[in-house]
Amino acid sequence: MSLIDSILTMNLCLCIIGWILEHFFAQSWVETWAGQLRLAESISKENANKNYNNRYGNRPNTDDGYNFRGRGLLHLTFRDNYHACTRYLHNQGWLSSDIDFEAQPQLVTDSGVYALLSAVWVWNTYRINEQIFIISRKPRYYSCAI
Repeated sequence: MSLIDSILTMNLCLCIIGWILEHFFAQSWVETWAGQLRLAESISKENANKNYNNRYGNRPNTDDGYNFRGRGLLHLTFRDNYHACTRYLHNQGWLSSDIDFEAQPQLVTDSGVYALLSAVWVWNTYRINEQIFIISRKPRYYSCAI
């Protein structure tokens, strides 16, 4: 590979990384109420329990719907996801072993670091970055294509 080819390849990689970062922060901006930086979903306890209980590990007849409502930059939601996020972050070595989002869900909003780390888990788990490339192949359906 020539020097020019290497530079062009590196430039393309940097552009893709830039698109991914832009998408991550744009998605975070939307999830946190368009720049108001609401790290927890604004929903009443009654509505949260009604809509979210008995789903994805949230137990019926508890406050799980409210306790495990959307939190963080990409709104981590449901008990199962709080558990899986904690396990993932422990396995990556990014979270100390004494931190458990399932046991203390409010931690996700207590720290900007935890809000960001939970967003990384959501981003990777739901493969949100792949949407960039889907969008770029469908300019007819989106106002702006990459």
